[in-house]
Amino acid sequence: MVQVPLGTIIANVPLRGVQAGAFDVRPEVEIVEGRRFSPGTNEIVVGRAASNLFANLELGAVNRWGENTWTVVGIFEAAGTISESEV
Repeated sequence: MVQVPLGTIIANVPLRGVQAGAFDVRPEVEIVEGRRFSPGTNEIVVGRAASNLFANLELGAVNRWGENTWTVVGIFEAAGTISESEV
């Protein structure tokens, strides 16, 4: 969990760092908008629930968290599981 500014609030967001192979071992995770992140970049994919709940997590959004800037390049669904609340 990390605290990040999302619009006008500070939210506790599940931020999961994964390698590109994570999509191979989690077949229920499907990119439904945009694309997968490129390894080694500050690109992120966000769950459908997180994207719907918080500001600045829509496709193409750019967020400055700490010393890094992150670009949302994909939205994923995971069969309606809690994983959809993650970034």
